[in-house]
Amino acid sequence: MPATNILATSALNIGAGGTIYAESATDNTNGNTFTQDGRTLLRLNNTSGSSQTVTFTYPLAVDGTAVPSKVLTLATTEVRYVACGLNNYDKYLYPNGLITFQSNASTVKYALINF
Repeated sequence: MPATNILATSALNIGAGGTIYAESATDNTNGNTFTQDGRTLLRLNNTSGSSQTVTFTYPLAVDGTAVPSKVLTLATTEVRYVACGLNNYDKYLYPNGLITFQSNASTVKYALINF
């Protein structure tokens, strides 16, 4: 089954002191995917009482060798903002801006924010 596509919330809808966005559980079975348009920030929130991992896969090979995945470890209750695909190096790793990630547990929540 393909990764679950997710959409971003516009930063224009974020108000001071209010609810800024709704977090969703990551799809730890199929993974999640979104298209980086050059202004999207991924927010990851580990809501569990133990560390969790999120793996970013790169769907390409260099000279016939697959580019290794990048694994982020989120500490207990850590929130991390990930700006994947925003610099020139990343643009080579994510053809067409398609970013795929998978957590090891659905207790990792995500939000996408366009700025």
